[in-house]
Amino acid sequence: EGNLLLPQRYQVTGDAQGHVKFYDDKLCLVNWWDNFNAGPVAATSFAYAPKSPDTMLYVPGQYPNDATIKAGNFVVPDFIVATTRSILLHATAKGGKIDVILREHDGTVHALAAHPFESKLLVGSYTGFLKLWDYERKIVLASRNFEKEQQIHCLAFDP
Repeated sequence: EGNLLLPQRYQVTGDAQGHVKFYDDKLCLVNWWDNFNAGPVAATSFAYAPKSPDTMLYVPGQYPNDATIKAGNFVVPDFIVATTRSILLHATAKGGKIDVILREHDGTVHALAAHPFESKLLVGSYTGFLKLWDYERKIVLASRNFEKEQQIHCLAFDP
């Protein structure tokens, strides 16, 4: 299981049942995605979002309602999910679309980072294998195999 704090908005967790859950600052469940059907969630990475999520482009009817009594709009950036079955999925927040990006890696994906402005994705595992993918063209741009004692735990872009 892993979690990520989206700026000023949600605590995000991925669990062994393959769900991605969003909690508010009081740890109340606000929304969840459970239709990945790809195994336990190992990592998540979100697209760049403005400092204030309220400034994200919102078009009524394109985003789901949250799970609160008020049923407000649930607006989050698109995100990538990596599972222990080595499947990477792209979740589009508008419309709730899920696409498989990748079904191949040398082991469970433990580290994942989406480039904030380009269609690039870094994928790493405890085996020391690192790949840079272009997920729109579905090609490997670069890869490197580190020694086994150099496990990859986290990744980030510094554009």
